[in-house]
Parts: sequence; C-alpha cells; structure tokens
Amino acid sequence: MSVWERLFRRRRREEELDEEVQAHLRMAAQDHVGQGETAEQARASALREFGNVTLVKEVTRDMWGLRWLETLLQDLRYGVRQLKRNPRFTAVAVITLALGIGANTAIFSVIEAVVLRNLPVKHPNQLVQLVQVVPGFRETGFPYPHF
Repeated sequence: MSVWERLFRRRRREEELDEEVQAHLRMAAQDHVGQGETAEQARASALREFGNVTLVKEVTRDMWGLRWLETLLQDLRYGVRQLKRNPRFTAVAVITLALGIGANTAIFSVIEAVVLRNLPVKHPNQLVQLVQVVPGFRETGFPYPHF
C-alpha cells in the first residue's frame, strides 16, 4: 500500500482500529464474565486491564508510520482556515513575504555578481589597478589614451 493510499484511506483504518479495540475489550469482558463477574464489573475490569484506549490508538497510529505527514496536513489545513478568516492579515503577510523574498534575491544577485563570481580572466590574482595621482585632486584611473 502506497503512502497516498494509506493517507487517503485513514477513515477506514480508524474504523478498523476502533472495531479491533472494541473486540479486545469484549473478549476481555467475556473472560471476566466467565470468572463470575457481572457484565458491568467485567466491562470495568476489561477497561482497567486494557489501559488508556486513546493512548493505545495513538501508539498504533504512530506505528502506521505516517503520523508526521498527517500532522503536517492538519497544520496546513488549520493555517489555510486562519488565513481565510482574516483576509487583510493574509494580504499583508503575502505582500511582506513577496517583498522580503524579492529584496533578498536582488541583494544576493548583486553580491554574487560583484563579490563571489571570479573575473572572466585567466589569472585574476595577477590583475593590478594603475592609478594616476594628480596634485590637488583625488586619485583617478589612467585615461584611455595613456593606457
């Protein structure tokens, strides 16, 4: 059975789990009735021996191996419901995320092009910058005719 089949057939698996737990409780109660207890006492004894039914179901679901995916889907559905409930907040959140992602992409593109990428020459570590010092002015690069 694939992951998707297990995920989408969850309701049927839950029903089967409920039936199995109830069958165990009925068998244990029948054993207690056979030992001379009343039906009500037998049911209470069976529940006491079986333990926390909810915990047993949770452990069984964890053994199915898809608990993390089910929890993720539950969280996503809850998040979508909350976003539908407050459309103004949703708009502000989407715009904020879009601006943040766009700015981050633009800044990284500039840094990558200017700082991280090597120059398109064979030996970039041998490049030098020639500077002409003009008295009374700041340093400037050589004009093209002198170069």
